[in-house]
Amino acid sequence: MKSLLIYSRMWPPQLGYGTYKITESLSKESLKIAFDAGYRHIDCAAYYGNEAFLGIALSELFKTYNRKDFFITSKIWPTMMQNVKDQLLITLQDLQIEYLDLYLIHQPIVWDMDTQSISKKSLEQVWVEMEGCQRENLTKNIGVSNYSTKLVTELLNYCTIKPFMNQIECSLEFQNDKVIKFCIEHNIHVTGYRTLMKSQGTFDNISELKQMATKYNKTIPQIVIKWHLQKWPKNYSILVKSANKSRCQQNIDINDFALTKEEMIFLQTLDQNKRTCPGLPEWKLEMNE
Repeated sequence: MKSLLIYSRMWPPQLGYGTYKITESLSKESLKIAFDAGYRHIDCAAYYGNEAFLGIALSELFKTYNRKDFFITSKIWPTMMQNVKDQLLITLQDLQIEYLDLYLIHQPIVWDMDTQSISKKSLEQVWVEMEGCQRENLTKNIGVSNYSTKLVTELLNYCTIKPFMNQIECSLEFQNDKVIKFCIEHNIHVTGYRTLMKSQGTFDNISELKQMATKYNKTIPQIVIKWHLQKWPKNYSILVKSANKSRCQQNIDINDFALTKEEMIFLQTLDQNKRTCPGLPEWKLEMNE
């Protein structure tokens, strides 16, 4: 269990705790549950609108826990990219920490709020500013999110500092193998989000998943988490979230079993190449290119 949560100083723990939609009223309780359960990879974003609330919770928790044992990520939203350093400083102030472990470009586009259109500022220019933030030690690493193989290739051609991570959607219905394989081959860590999601309904009506859960005495989410980390054992992590103490612990408790080859093959067949998080349509993000 502990191996899933250990921060190696090279890569983040395999299981991360997502903070999307965590409200002010739940921020302290949710993070305390996650910290106490052993989560050390915490994923945030300016767009989520809750970093100030999370910062209050973090400042309290870091009176007990050592900040150096945690891998904290945040992201810059397309409408905030006119000055990357200024936005990162706001995030640090909100989170009440001195540095990030990772700062990501949240979406592969720069948006001009004044004209309500794509900005003249390029992603390459944004990346230069991201590199500056790393050189100033405001963040230990920089990376991207929702980048296709084409966009990652372009980035590798113009970057001075290589991206540490590409955070992308990955679920049973949208397995995103092409992007994951490409990034891992280029030694870029991948973190999957919406990892337990289904486009419609739940996985409870899939009899084979129910049979696996019964066989291993696990929940269906535990089976899905195991599938993720067994399929991609290196350079890959996933984000999960629960404010429920028992579920938070259950998500970690997956080291005492392994799925069979036949079970892994079956789970692969559930891929529909169908995103559960389509993003803003006008941006036409093709994350599986």
